Amino acid sequence: MHHIDSILELAKGFLEKDGSVVPTFFFQHPNGQFGIAPADFRNDKTKYAFLDALRTFFAEEGVREYGFVGEIWFCAESQERPSKSPNRKEGLQVF
Repeated sequence: MHHIDSILELAKGFLEKDGSVVPTFFFQHPNGQFGIAPADFRNDKTKYAFLDALRTFFAEEGVREYGFVGEIWFCAESQERPSKSPNRKEGLQVF
């Protein structure tokens, strides 16, 4: 997938403008068409249902290249989970 720089710039723009980034999958169909799938991660039930549906869609469509952008918390100086740390920072996860 050759669109990673564009995807990262788009996500950074959303984060700076809106203060958040909707978790989003970017993918390429075998015919070269580019697709976007905003994720529903409001709770574990919807997250796993979304991921199951996306996995099925990718298999049916033959999608073999995809990426993901979403927000993360991180805390370099602590062993505790970032969600529990008052010193956590926000960043973007891109894969």
